[in-house]
Amino acid sequence: MNQALLCKWIYNIEHGRKGTCYTILRNKYNINRETLQSDMCRGSFFWKGLNKVKMWVRLGCGFEVGSGSAIFFWHDVWEGDTPLKTLFPDLFEGCQDKNLTIMETVKKVQENSLFRRSLRGGDVQKWAVLSEIIGRVERGVGSDKIRWLLDKKGFSSSSIYDMIVFRGVVDVDSMIIWKCGVPLKVKFLLGWF
Repeated sequence: MNQALLCKWIYNIEHGRKGTCYTILRNKYNINRETLQSDMCRGSFFWKGLNKVKMWVRLGCGFEVGSGSAIFFWHDVWEGDTPLKTLFPDLFEGCQDKNLTIMETVKKVQENSLFRRSLRGGDVQKWAVLSEIIGRVERGVGSDKIRWLLDKKGFSSSSIYDMIVFRGVVDVDSMIIWKCGVPLKVKFLLGWF
């Protein structure tokens, strides 16, 4: 199946979309809104396809913190536009459990049991910045909300498709060859050099 359309299913399930098909999927596989965090390895061919593409949705989405029970502290984008494991790699490596939700992390910080060892050197300054971020997290009520980061208008199949097929930097020189007013046979020969 088309990966972009499967990603649309994942996003709509995560977003809480209503509808008969979504209700059937939620009831059959006993899922709530945290589809991106759940392990979906058993089920139909369609369900396994959804499991294979959920990483693409995770790469393109961010979260607005509600209760913090469905957002991974280190792996998900909820503060700024990058995961905290990328911003604080040394602190991430020293963390005891790397798969905590925000709510669990706040609890671990209060218990002073987030890290395996005591912090040294530059880690102390990084911890000060990270603890400021943690301090801004309010004990929210309600559910965490997903938001799409790749397009200002929100999620679209074309935006996720563009992300899936984009393989890096575009070679401008090769684009010029194919757009010039030269016969097709010459363009083809120039493309080989």
